[in-house]
Amino acid sequence: MQLILSRNASFSHESGQVLYKTTLHKIKPNDDPMDMHDQFDTIGEIEWHFIGSSTFRLHGETMQSNEFLPSRGLLRWKRTFMGPDGRAYRWNMLINAVVLSRDDETRTEVARYYRGSLGIIGRKQKPRLEVDA
Repeated sequence: MQLILSRNASFSHESGQVLYKTTLHKIKPNDDPMDMHDQFDTIGEIEWHFIGSSTFRLHGETMQSNEFLPSRGLLRWKRTFMGPDGRAYRWNMLINAVVLSRDDETRTEVARYYRGSLGIIGRKQKPRLEVDA
């Protein structure tokens, strides 16, 4: 699945329907099938701090980013965490992308975030998140 990141910090799929907002809302079905207005459930929020650790609130739990996503590696471009499924995962910060994979011997890629490009060098691209289903 490919999720496109828009300027208003929401993720939509290829047809343009908003599925997630970065305030960590998740789309939920409407009770009335005739109601075409999107409804969202809040699943979490991030309180970003420029200096110091940011605060994550997810499913009623509060965590500091340096505890939830500790830095690893020589340049500290890797962030590791334990997923809700009990498996270890890692974000690898690359020059043109950020890759989420399992932090085990398989290194199975789960998702890849591509930064946007203005098209000055190469083609213009919107920022997007590709998730393996």
